[in-house]
Amino acid sequence: MKDIVWARGILANYDSRHAALAAVNIDGLEGDKLKAHVAALEALKAEHAEASGIVDAYEKAKAAFATGRVSSAGQSTVVGAVTSGVRERVKDDPTGGYTNLAEFVNDIMAGGYSQKIRAHTSPNGFRVPAQFARGITAARDGHPVNAAGQISTTGADGGFMIPPEYRLNWDLRQPTARLNQFVMREPIRSNTFIMPQPKDNTNASGAVANVTVAFTGEQTTNSPSTAKFQELSIPVNTYIGLAKLSWITETAQPAMSPNLFRYFGEALANTLDNKIINGTGSGQPLGLLSASAAANKGSVTRTTANRVKIEDIAGMINIISDLNQSVWYACNSVKGQLLQLVIGSSLAGYVPQGAIPGSVPFDTLLGRPVIYGDFGAALGTTGDLILINTSKYIMPVLGTTEYAESLEFSFDTGERYLRIIGGAGGAPRYTVPFTAANAEVRYDTVVIS
Repeated sequence: MKDIVWARGILANYDSRHAALAAVNIDGLEGDKLKAHVAALEALKAEHAEASGIVDAYEKAKAAFATGRVSSAGQSTVVGAVTSGVRERVKDDPTGGYTNLAEFVNDIMAGGYSQKIRAHTSPNGFRVPAQFARGITAARDGHPVNAAGQISTTGADGGFMIPPEYRLNWDLRQPTARLNQFVMREPIRSNTFIMPQPKDNTNASGAVANVTVAFTGEQTTNSPSTAKFQELSIPVNTYIGLAKLSWITETAQPAMSPNLFRYFGEALANTLDNKIINGTGSGQPLGLLSASAAANKGSVTRTTANRVKIEDIAGMINIISDLNQSVWYACNSVKGQLLQLVIGSSLAGYVPQGAIPGSVPFDTLLGRPVIYGDFGAALGTTGDLILINTSKYIMPVLGTTEYAESLEFSFDTGERYLRIIGGAGGAPRYTVPFTAANAEVRYDTVVIS
């Protein structure tokens, strides 16, 4: 093992070994003997360089641990207080030392009662003041602290510390069959999503973005048309989930912290679905049922009050822009109505999940997924069942959802924060309906009124 003991041994014996090799008369060496002699010299030089590097690094680390301080004002330099900062062999350092600064800081934050701390203080250890704890944590991660031991970049209250090892990009897990999983997600790296799209939501005369294709006779040309586009711009807004967890709760219920992953996921799924339906567009996604998108919302008249009938379904699919790209969004009380739907005399239009072995993991209505949620309307009111062309709703997502937890929220009461943070936006591609070549008007969102 090439540790500090090995390195010091190499340096101690270097001069004598080098002198012995230098004393050899190389004029009398030929062939393999000369090659072996040269190789031995090169190997000795390489060992010397490696040993010098180890000793130099060791001495610098030891000096930093021995002389560094957190001042009485809470301002930090290099953290000290333990001279055995770099681990040596057990025979050289019976207390075991610390392999790195992070290990020492974590020991400090735990209250300073470990065997290593006791060996360098007193048999009873010591209680760490909160101000010192903040300062020592900030020192480890390179953050400046003010006179109160608070991180100076976060304002008068100091905020709370989230070192890199406490942060991770969280692969957000949310319940299956949620509306936000069907819309058009667009990963981006800026705070605004921008995309060109046809200026007019129409294919009148077969044109798309005013671009036409036509058959012509031999040696004739087609009249050119000017392409017409508009810019779709969707801002990205920040979402934050913050939960406070006490030490007693986390200790008494070990599964509590892992369960918060799931709770955060469910809460975020609820929020995204809600904003896709009802968002105002001000600091949040623009919803399909918002006043700004009302022109692209089609409506069919309900056949029977407080009911959903097959005639209502037929009316909805007649005016949706693209049934093959659509999903149904319904309140839970609509499910009993859907189970009774029959096409013709006996053909079921609704298939519950699991009714067909190996089928998709959600209910279907006329072959399209049914998503149940609480953000539409109650049975019998507009929005109890919504047919949505999800390919026409864009949700830009900034990076991934980040999960983080603070080292301490309230040191004296043993509480800390758990947080998720991320960025997303959302808006319909068009706020006006689609006009087909045959003059039919079709909508990206359809409800029963």
